[in-house]
Amino acid sequence: MIFVPLLSRSQTHQYLFNNNLNEQSGGPALTQILACGATAGSYGIQTSGTTAGDCLTSNAYCFNDGGGLQHPNSGLIAGSYTINMFFRFTTLGGYARVIDFSNSASDAGIYFLNNCLNLYPNGNVGTCPYFNTNTYYLITFVRDGGTNIISVYVDGTLFGTYNDSGNLYRPATGTEPIIFFRDDNAVTCENQPGCIKFISVGPTVATASDVALLWANIGTVTQSTIATPPTVTISPPGNFTCTNSTISLSASSTGTMVWNGGSLSNSSNPASITATGTYTVTATDVNGCMDTAMVTIATNTTPPAVTATSSGDLTCSVASVTLTGTSSGNTMVWNGGTLTNASNPATVTAAGTYTVTATDAINGCTNTAVVTVIVDNSQPLTISVNSPTICAGQTATLTATGGTTYSWSTGATTNPITVTPASTASYTVTGTSGGCTGTAIATVTVGSSLTITVNSPTICAGQNATLTAIGGSTYLWSTGSTANPLVVSPSTITSYTVTGTSGSCSGTAIATVTPAASLIVTVNSPTICAGQTATLTATGGTTYIWSTGATTNPITDAPTTITSYTVIGTTSGCSDTAIATVTISPSPGITVNSATICAGETATLTAGGGASYSWDSGATTNPISVTPTTTTSYTVTGTSSGCSATAV
Repeated sequence: MIFVPLLSRSQTHQYLFNNNLNEQSGGPALTQILACGATAGSYGIQTSGTTAGDCLTSNAYCFNDGGGLQHPNSGLIAGSYTINMFFRFTTLGGYARVIDFSNSASDAGIYFLNNCLNLYPNGNVGTCPYFNTNTYYLITFVRDGGTNIISVYVDGTLFGTYNDSGNLYRPATGTEPIIFFRDDNAVTCENQPGCIKFISVGPTVATASDVALLWANIGTVTQSTIATPPTVTISPPGNFTCTNSTISLSASSTGTMVWNGGSLSNSSNPASITATGTYTVTATDVNGCMDTAMVTIATNTTPPAVTATSSGDLTCSVASVTLTGTSSGNTMVWNGGTLTNASNPATVTAAGTYTVTATDAINGCTNTAVVTVIVDNSQPLTISVNSPTICAGQTATLTATGGTTYSWSTGATTNPITVTPASTASYTVTGTSGGCTGTAIATVTVGSSLTITVNSPTICAGQNATLTAIGGSTYLWSTGSTANPLVVSPSTITSYTVTGTSGSCSGTAIATVTPAASLIVTVNSPTICAGQTATLTATGGTTYIWSTGATTNPITDAPTTITSYTVIGTTSGCSDTAIATVTISPSPGITVNSATICAGETATLTAGGGASYSWDSGATTNPISVTPTTTTSYTVTGTSSGCSATAV
């Protein structure tokens, strides 16, 4: 059976277990890991049976319960990988670890668990249960580092996918080892006895067709063995160029090699060709195993593309121009005019026709491009000068560019110059270079001092005042603060100075904060008789609001029981609260006796229950004497604590 690798050998390490643990093309060896503290040799390589059609007698690496292998990795894979394993377990049940990425920080790993494929600690992937004991399976794990998706193939067919966004199933760094059939030092024994015939480890994301091709070459029967094919590589010969007509094709391998294709038929190695085409070399070893490699030879006689440009023409203000050749990846030199084999880009100071030659260093092909430089003195010299803005009393610096000498309207011939205008003013500068002249005008704008304004609030005692300055860009207060607005809480009348700045100009303003005197609101608390109306009068404020909702002052009310009223008085934004209580005095219980007398006799009437009395007879004494000539009724009104009642 011919074995075709899944990935290029330059990127993939492949291990065929023929009584050693070495990578088949000379890469790093796998390391045996002792099982459960056992000594070396307690497990090892056991020879498997041969199968007709194999190129060689193949072996499997068989391990006891808890044994395993360590791949050094050494930067081969990190986020993206393809790992192939052709193996079987002798027994299944419980955790049988397949791969551990040895980060020593997590026990996450890929297992067979109860005949299922399990990505611990996240659960099963694919059909469950699925796997049998003593059956070889080709298990392929393809991780895409761009999406973190792991695609799992069993015997060349997609078995399931898993989103490894948590990066549990990849080396933490590109140099951490990969453990097969055993955990890292965290857990030493969690495996089942088994055998493995093939492992490949590579950084490439394999396609489904790649996996299917590998499976087709490994075989689909459990007794299949894997032979070691010869390794054949081709030294890159390049293509036909402008300077060569013959190419030598050379390959290296452990077997006999012949070339075919194009102008070749069973030619020995190395082979010489004179025509383009696709050529194949086949290496055959003493066991009849073969490997092939292919190379396509093309022609490359097209001259390189080249363009030539200049940065402009020579003028009064431009004493030199730059010539630039563009030809991707090729060497360029300039000739003509004042140039001889000048490097690219080139600088010229004289008119003329200049040629750039591009040479393909690999193929020897050349091409040229031409550019013409002229002298154009029709344009005046371009002079530039700055136009600054200053505050009154400041000095402005004026700097001209574009000439070699200068003459200012102030009479100065230096550059730069300084001026201190009292108001906005313009200055003309004439620049000269190579007989050409040009002028420019600088305007110095003189700004006045900034006008800064700030509010001066009145606050109630204990309140905060907010001071807001306007007119500047930044501010500095006499408190040292640079905030705007500024919040202050003075207990007495206090002034604050603020300096506002915008550009180089500044101005000041003063804010005065006046704390108002504390407001004291009072209200009377009257006592009334039942049924009477009480008048409540508040003092101390200018406006009032009562708990009854009234906003007048005074207010009247006729409560039937003792009642409290709240009033809030306000003056100049300050307020205070007072409470009035209306007390209800009971009416006195007035009594008076009734008498029976004979005609001409005198009766004594005595009232009780009051403090003073008023009789309908006009008397205000108590008791009183009366001498009626007929039966007569008398009414008395008694008063006590301001309240009165009558009796008859």
